[in-house]
Amino acid sequence: MFARFASLVSAGRGRVASFDATDVLPAECATLIAGASFVERGADDEGAPRMIVTTARGAFRYASDTASAWLREQFGLNDAQMARAMQMLRARFAEYQRMQTLAETGRGGRWADWRPLEL
Repeated sequence: MFARFASLVSAGRGRVASFDATDVLPAECATLIAGASFVERGADDEGAPRMIVTTARGAFRYASDTASAWLREQFGLNDAQMARAMQMLRARFAEYQRMQTLAETGRGGRWADWRPLEL
């Protein structure tokens, strides 16, 4: 059994994912994205909402073109790294939105109205 597993792995068919070491997101970039916070700045002239991403290295507007330009400038990422960084940023933003929704629902205006959330 072990010999069969070893032959699958050596043949390359047992790998789940394959990527080059240069495609791995730098740890500093991943840490910066994981610690990013978001600030709502109201609507722009066209009525579209504006979100500002704040990090330890500065801030930028949350849009795909500005976020990718800022990340490339800060870290010099290649295309595969940029895709991973943008995926992490979208996931972080989705988590922020989920936490905002939870904070708005089920909470009273007074401290005495506090109750644990029932999920």
